[in-house]
Parts: sequence; structure tokens; C-alpha cells
Amino acid sequence: MIESPVSSFYISFATGSQFTWAFVLVHASFLLSFFIFFTANTVFYLINIPGKKTAMPPANRKHVKRFMHLAGILSILRIPFAVIPYFIKFLLYLMLRKRFKEAWNFNVFQSTRIMGDILNLGVSFLFWERLLPDWALILLLPAAFVECIRLVLEKGFIVFSILWQHLSLENVSRQLRSFGMKNDWVSYYSLTADEKMDILQRTACYWVEADSRFRYFSNFKLASPSAHLRTGSVRGIARGEIFIHRAWLNDPWLCLGLCARRSAWIFDPRYLPRPFYYRSQTNLLMTEFVFEHASLFPPFAFYQFGHEVKSARFGIFFKWMRALGLELEEYVQKDGVYLFDPFITYIGCILGIEEKQKVIPIQDDSVAIFETKTKIAQGQKIEPIMVAEEFSYPLLYVEEVLWQKIESAGEKIMDRSS
Repeated sequence: MIESPVSSFYISFATGSQFTWAFVLVHASFLLSFFIFFTANTVFYLINIPGKKTAMPPANRKHVKRFMHLAGILSILRIPFAVIPYFIKFLLYLMLRKRFKEAWNFNVFQSTRIMGDILNLGVSFLFWERLLPDWALILLLPAAFVECIRLVLEKGFIVFSILWQHLSLENVSRQLRSFGMKNDWVSYYSLTADEKMDILQRTACYWVEADSRFRYFSNFKLASPSAHLRTGSVRGIARGEIFIHRAWLNDPWLCLGLCARRSAWIFDPRYLPRPFYYRSQTNLLMTEFVFEHASLFPPFAFYQFGHEVKSARFGIFFKWMRALGLELEEYVQKDGVYLFDPFITYIGCILGIEEKQKVIPIQDDSVAIFETKTKIAQGQKIEPIMVAEEFSYPLLYVEEVLWQKIESAGEKIMDRSS
């Protein structure tokens, strides 16, 4: 029987005779892919600028589901490359204790994470090659290539975006205008931060025609430079605000992608009943939303796929545990924030590093109606925006649905008392 070159390579790889070449192949593929991705992004950013007044219809949901399933499969396949980073994260938690959560959000830590993820490609490859039996090593090479895809799409976009944000594009564009060059690119990067924000907000508003969920976005809100826009504290749910840093406006594709990824429509019970989970529910729905409208912000859509390759395994794990009768996932909290690493928090409570806090899950309409009508009965003046902010609802939902329920409940009380 004649063996194919591929099967011959895998057999020899499993026996270790071509391990060095496999190691080199993985890293060469990563570097080449990273270079191609950077080049393609640079070309795209140089010749494209958002500003279309019409939006393309959403992508076929069957295709979107296929991409989601693919990301889930790849996420499970790359698990060997997630072990060492999480172990290091856990050690840092034990060392820093109560200071860990604050330190973890610092830019220095996040920048180190990117460098660590890239180094981890080689470290984990060597670790598993030494630890796994020969027959299991056949799966290591595909897992390594999946990790390359994840690093290029997710971390590659982050690095590119940071570099692009800090280029002196305003000076470049003004210089080009002095030479008589006039186009949308030059016009956008010549604008002030407020003018850029206005253009991006109006662009997102045009998309409502294609998908009504975009109407839940109202405006960008500049956060202070020291604000860490992570762990769910990324939006103003009631008013439809998306929090961004001023420098992000230099990357319009990032900002517009966030309009989809962080839109408040997911807090409307007409789309997702309350209470709900983040990993196994909202993350899935928001990622699908980004993929459906990938044509509006292609660079961000590629990033989102890479991010899903990393994180989809969490949702799959929680679903499997739920099917076995074990509920390990916590609900999104009342303020719309999610506890991203419940395992570390659980261990911290056991070790006495932190106290176990009572988590109030995001509340449904019945609670909001009862508490609001009680306040009204006590003579308090309540406005729809107050209800939206207290119970983490989009104002649109309160005005269109919930306020009528509250008024109806109040009328029933008046009828009974009369």
C-alpha cells in the first residue's frame, strides 16, 4: 500500500522524526499569515472609509450559523493552547489576590497578554509534544494552526488597530489636502474627534433601514482615558450609548463594529427573555449579529471570528453542563454586567481572598412593574428613563411596551381601590 505524503508526514510527526519541521512550519505559517493580514488591513484602511447612507441586507442566517458552528469546533480544537495561559492567570490571581481584578484591566497587563499569547504558540507546542503520547500528537498540529488563525484574526486586529489609532493621520490628511488631494479618506481624517463621531453616528443610523436592531444605538460617549471598557461596563443600556476612547475614532471600523457588538437591543425582552446568561446566550446572539452585518465593518468581523474561536468553548461547556443538570453559569447581573471568570472568583472565596457577594440577576418585567407602581403609589414622580436606567432596559422598550404595562397595572389598582 502506497502512503500519501500527508499521511506519511503525520506518521513521522507522531513518531517525532519531523517534530522540528512541524514546529518551524507552524511558526512560519503564523508569521506569513500575520504579514498578509497586516498588509490586507493596511490596504483596506487606506482605500476605504465608512459613510454609506444605505446598508446591505443581513447575510443569510444559514451561512452565519455555519460560521458559528465552525468557530465552536475550532474553539474546542485549540484547547491545548489555552491551558498554560489560564494557569498563569490563576497564579497571578493567587499572587495579587484582591488587587488582581484591578491590575488585570491595566493596559500594561493587556499588552503583556498579547505578547504572551504569541509566545504561548511555541511554548504550548513544546509542552504538549513532551507530555502527550505519540498517537495524540497527530491532533497537535491542527490545533496549532487553529491557534495561528485565532492569533492573526483577534490579536492581529488589536495590534493593527492600536497602531493605526496612534498614527498622525490628521497631519497626514491635512498635508495631502494642501497638495490638492480631495477624497473621503482625506476628509474624514482631517476632521476633529467630535466631527468624526458625528459622521460615524449618522452612518450607523442609516443602517436602521436594513435591520431595526440598529435603532438601539443612539450615540458614542467618550470615556475617560483611565476607564477600562471591559467586563460588561461598555455601554449605557437605557440611552443606547456605546462607550469609546477618543483615540478609537481614528479607527472608524472598530467604532462601527462596536455599534453592532455592544448594541443594547440584547436587553430588550422581545429579543431575549429575562433573566439570561452571557456566555451561552447573549455572546452567541451578539456575535451572530456582527456576522450578519459583516459587510458593514469587514475588519471588525474578522476580529470577531477570531475572538469567537477563543471564547466559544465557554458557552459550549456551560450548555453541556446544563444538559447534565449542572448549572454552573451565573446570570447577567441587574446592572447588565457579567462576572467573566466565575471559576477564579469561586476559588478566591474558598481561599478567603474575597468574600462571596450576592449576585442579583437582571430582573424581568414583573419586578420592574411591581416596584415602579409601588413608587408611583407612594407619590414619587417616575419617568420612563428612570425605569430604563434602574432595571437595565433600553428606553425604546420602556416607551413602546413596559410603560403601557405599568400604566395598566396602576389603573387596575385604582379600580380596586374605588
